[in-house]
Amino acid sequence: MAEKIERVYTIPLVDAYVKTANQRTVKASKVLRAFLERHMKSKVVKIGADVNDALWAGGMKKPPRKITVKVVKEDGVVKVSMLVEKKDEKVAAVKTEKKAAKETVKKEKAEKKAVKPKEVKEEKAKK
Repeated sequence: MAEKIERVYTIPLVDAYVKTANQRTVKASKVLRAFLERHMKSKVVKIGADVNDALWAGGMKKPPRKITVKVVKEDGVVKVSMLVEKKDEKVAAVKTEKKAAKETVKKEKAEKKAVKPKEVKEEKAKK
């Protein structure tokens, strides 16, 4: 029976900023892999697509300074995936609410501007 180990790590990637700007994200992925090899005691580390996307989100020159990941070790193979937190979902929900509120305010302003010229013309015509 294989032993399954699950852990959550916040991995500092600040060592990637020692390299020149055009090599930082590549170095960050190497730092991530080395950290996990050292802490999970395995040479086989598989980085998930979501983690790779998070590393490359800032482009080649600006990787994140740290990243929080969920790590699962099973049969000597370490698999890395992003840690999904409810806090991030709440922040996204608040942002969508703010966007909706801004859109309604813009629509109201546009309606007021559209109504004003007609009323002004009617008032001038009456005088």
